[in-house]
Amino acid sequence: MASNTPFLNLFKRDPLTEPTALFNIKEMMNDNWDKIDAVFNANPDADGTPQNPFTPLCKIGTYIGSGGHGSSNPCVISDIGFIPDVVFGFDVPSTTNYECIKLIRPFSGGVWPVILGDDSVSWCFESSGSGADGIQCNTAGNVYYYLILGHKEANLS
Repeated sequence: MASNTPFLNLFKRDPLTEPTALFNIKEMMNDNWDKIDAVFNANPDADGTPQNPFTPLCKIGTYIGSGGHGSSNPCVISDIGFIPDVVFGFDVPSTTNYECIKLIRPFSGGVWPVILGDDSVSWCFESSGSGADGIQCNTAGNVYYYLILGHKEANLS
C-alpha cells in the first residue's frame, strides 16, 4: 500500500504490497519534486544548516574635516545603510609618514568615545593638545577617507 513520508509528505509506493503497480512519473517523481522545491523555496535552510542572520557589508567614502576635537566637535558619518562594526579613518600623508590609518573603535582609556548606531557612527578624541584635531581625523579642510565594515541583520529591510 502506498504511503507518504512524515516530514515532506512525499509519495512512496510499497514494492511488497504493490509489486505490479505501474511507475507513474507524475505521481512518483514530479509531484514529489514540486513538494521538495516548495519547501526549499519557503525555507532555504530546511536541510538543518544554521541560518546566517547577518549579511556582511562594506562602505568607503570621504569627508572633509571641520576642525576641532572632543565631544563638542565629533566626527559623524550617517546614512551608512547598515549597522557599522568597525571603522577605519585615514588621510593621505603629506610626508613620508605612512602611519595614517586609524582604527576608530572604543578605547579603554576613554579618549575615543565611539557611538556605533544602526545607520551611523560618531567619534571624538577628548584629550587636548597640539595635533588633537588630526588625531581625531578632523583637521579643518583635510580630506579624510573611511572604510566601514558592518552587517545587516536578516530581519532588516
